[in-house]
Amino acid sequence: MTLPRTVLSEFATRQNLCWLEDPANASLDVERVRLRQHLLPALNQYWPQAESRICQLATRMEAARKVLTETAHEDLVRLALSSIAPPLHIRKSAYRRLTQPRRLNLLHTWLNLHSVWCLTEAQHHELDRQIMAARSPHFLCSDASIRGYRDTLWLLRGSPPKPETRVHQWQLGSVLKTAHGQLSASTSTEEGLTADIDRLKVRSWQPADRILLQGVRRPLSKVFQELAVPPWCRPLLPLLFDGGRLVAVADLCIADDARTKAGEQGRRLSWQPTSDYASLALSTTKAG
Repeated sequence: MTLPRTVLSEFATRQNLCWLEDPANASLDVERVRLRQHLLPALNQYWPQAESRICQLATRMEAARKVLTETAHEDLVRLALSSIAPPLHIRKSAYRRLTQPRRLNLLHTWLNLHSVWCLTEAQHHELDRQIMAARSPHFLCSDASIRGYRDTLWLLRGSPPKPETRVHQWQLGSVLKTAHGQLSASTSTEEGLTADIDRLKVRSWQPADRILLQGVRRPLSKVFQELAVPPWCRPLLPLLFDGGRLVAVADLCIADDARTKAGEQGRRLSWQPTSDYASLALSTTKAG
């Protein structure tokens, strides 16, 4: 408030208003009380304009804070890789082109918008250093992590989930809930699984897994690279098997020998992840 206490008190008295006094306002154990009763009177004794100058400075600082926040929001819009606001992923190369004060300002605002409050000023500087220096930065704090892959920085809320060890049996037509999301399949003439497949085994990725794409049985690790699926996301995606044959990876790609032809009726897959870590794959390009 910009009005002095005396002005407010006089107004309240004239209007016959009652107010409550906070007992802490009279306790010298409270820092603000010691400041108000001892430091400010001493300053005013030697510098009569001290209190008003401090108020002016506080007003200017608040105006500067608003400008910094507006600048950070503008930078986030320019760096964002999706229309989601606030963004969960931004362009790393564009971040690196900013000056350090502007980068730190953006980091403060980006994390605060996602309710990540745990970083100290030193940790913000360390995070900025990693983003500028590391090919794939990886910064962990208590309630989130910031990771980089290629030209993208992701803000991932919560603790990193572990790959699921359970193997599921899925009857297509029902909804399968896994540790990291849920799978469903609907009848469709769009690209999907062939209609003769009605029961699948579902498990997590293993390094030896291969899938038939474009006539070649290829290592799934190579397919993940082509789809730009981040390494930490790969073990969270459900792999669909018909017997021992890998026929699909979530709803990202379908094997040649299990995919419907144009106009043919089959089953369209849908994968709905339940965490930021698993949902990253949805922003990649699906293979045909």
